[in-house]
Amino acid sequence: HRLGLTLEGLNFLDEAITAYDCSIALQPEHSYGSKLNLGNCYAALQRWEEALGSDERAAAELPEQALAWVGRGQALIQLGRPAEAEEALLRAIALDAAISTPWRELINLHFGDPARTVALCDEALARDPDHAPTWSTKGSALNNLGRFAEAHACYDRSLALDPNYWHVHYCRACSYALQGERDAAIAAVARTVELDPARKETLRGEADLASLRDDPRFIALVAE
Repeated sequence: HRLGLTLEGLNFLDEAITAYDCSIALQPEHSYGSKLNLGNCYAALQRWEEALGSDERAAAELPEQALAWVGRGQALIQLGRPAEAEEALLRAIALDAAISTPWRELINLHFGDPARTVALCDEALARDPDHAPTWSTKGSALNNLGRFAEAHACYDRSLALDPNYWHVHYCRACSYALQGERDAAIAAVARTVELDPARKETLRGEADLASLRDDPRFIALVAE
């Protein structure tokens, strides 16, 4: 197990998986930590079926521990099983309401409902107020509700925590474009591309940026 932790920390995930498998084989009924971390490694590799299997084994061993239910919920989201994912995440919250991760995963499930997303973000931020992505996501939801001033206050908070988080600049570009603030939108697009050039294709197809598509500056920034 300790070897697995070291290897996982060094991002040698395949080797860490081998170590955790050995740990589990030696103590199949008393290896919750190895099962949980094995699920984390599989999740990092986007091997979601295997992540789910590992988290389910961890939850079966210690069903009163919240983290295995969180991992199960994350894997089920990725596998397109939202009802089961929500059930797992709510189980995690019932076991440990203080952790923020299950609230953040519920946000992923319900992002299409902006009002609910804002409420879920508030729950997550009450537990982890320094999580920049959650502030950005709350801003996006408020933006979708047309509450632009509140959205930008959230974006500002996110940027104060992590000025190099590309998603905030992307969201600000969308918000400025929707409000007709073309220069500010272009500046936010430029910053997004600077931080993550791989987002060019997403920017080109973003409906909220449709008003910029005839702007030579935008065309140049998102060109392949």
